[in-house]
Amino acid sequence: MSEKTEIKFEFGDVFIQIKKLQADFVELKNTVNVLEQNASSSFTNISNSIKQISFSAFIDQVEHVSQALTDISKPGLEFEQSVAELSAITGIAGKDLEILSQKAREVGVSSGLGASQAIEAFKLLASQISVDSIGIDGLQTLQEETIKLSQAAGISLPEAANAMASAINQFGLEAKDASRVINVLAAGSKFGAAEIPELAASFKVAGAAANAAGIDLEQLASATEVLSKNAM
Repeated sequence: MSEKTEIKFEFGDVFIQIKKLQADFVELKNTVNVLEQNASSSFTNISNSIKQISFSAFIDQVEHVSQALTDISKPGLEFEQSVAELSAITGIAGKDLEILSQKAREVGVSSGLGASQAIEAFKLLASQISVDSIGIDGLQTLQEETIKLSQAAGISLPEAANAMASAINQFGLEAKDASRVINVLAAGSKFGAAEIPELAASFKVAGAAANAAGIDLEQLASATEVLSKNAM
């Protein structure tokens, strides 16, 4: 074989090797592109997932804050609504209404009932007793005594207010007699068979007639207890 032929074969081998290297390079480049695309897609998915999680967490926090604000503002809204209803029932407004509102807040704290329940006591009493006859001071006195009656006797606020109002109205009593009413109701329910709601019902039905006949609150309560004990 001649020298030229050997050189030609050597160049041919080199050319083939170069072509193979080029092909390998192209394949490697394509592989790198695919890996790059997959990596980019994965990072994008991860990023989107993180964003979605962050957004969901943000929404949850907003909802929690919104609920917390609602819970905080609810008692205040209920109190303002009760004050407005008290004003509508009694016609009390302006400075007098502010006095009752402040009193409700104070009694609500001292009694543990809260301002809304304290103003509710005013509403229950004012709906049954003429505020003109007892005045703002009298209404405040009755409210405090009604709450005491409710807590001491373990009865609901409406039951206590109804019992107080029945006695005051039917026997023509004044606000200063509220303590007397409580003592009669408490003693009667303790030593007799009739409970406070039953005594209140008897005051409402027979109180005016008993008062006209000269029978006082204590006597009517005693009679009611005797009749109740004998199931009459």
